[in-house]
Amino acid sequence: MPEFCDIALPVPLEMTFTYRVGETAPVVGGRVLVPFRTTRLSVSSTALHDTPPSVKAKNRLITAIDVVPVFDEQLLKLGNWIAQY
Repeated sequence: MPEFCDIALPVPLEMTFTYRVGETAPVVGGRVLVPFRTTRLSVSSTALHDTPPSVKAKNRLITAIDVVPVFDEQLLKLGNWIAQY
């Protein structure tokens, strides 16, 4: 199981955030529940990997909401293209 998960948060920054994977394994394109500031957010996971981030990883994921992806590979690719545009 990968150690880290990149997620897309609804904030005006051109980056994803890296969280440590908790006990429930997320899937790429599935929703996860994460702590962010003083709240919890339901967001989409964009990548799973074992590469430590250059900055300290955020807290652990609270839980994986979906066991199958909500966004398929083509939709994630489109979203990534839109984000880069």
